[in-house]
Amino acid sequence: MATTMFVSTMFLRLVPPPLRNQIHRYFRKITYYFHPYNRIKFHEFIADENYLMRSSAYIAIQTYLSEHSSKQASRLKAEEAKRSNNSNTPLVLTMDDNEEIVDEYKGIKVKWVLNKITQKNTGLSS
Repeated sequence: MATTMFVSTMFLRLVPPPLRNQIHRYFRKITYYFHPYNRIKFHEFIADENYLMRSSAYIAIQTYLSEHSSKQASRLKAEEAKRSNNSNTPLVLTMDDNEEIVDEYKGIKVKWVLNKITQKNTGLSS
């Protein structure tokens, strides 16, 4: 670990920015050759001025995957559904943490993975 940090620091200090950008570009090309997938993250909560609100994109994905997750996932979690006029289902089944579902959309395979990242609370004390 210390060696990696040392090499990284020396790389940033000794290699000029234009050359660094070219090295990064070639490194990405090599990485893409071995891992040709795009990764898109959807966060459950987004910051809106002074508070957090649940992302509408995340809710839409969760609704879409609730149908597929019950067929493919081995671990599910049940959540209470919001009562609405068009919903008679009291529970919604969703993917559990670190569960994976493979879906196909217009001939393209899409892999859905639910990862949970918890942040430590760094509250201020007086």
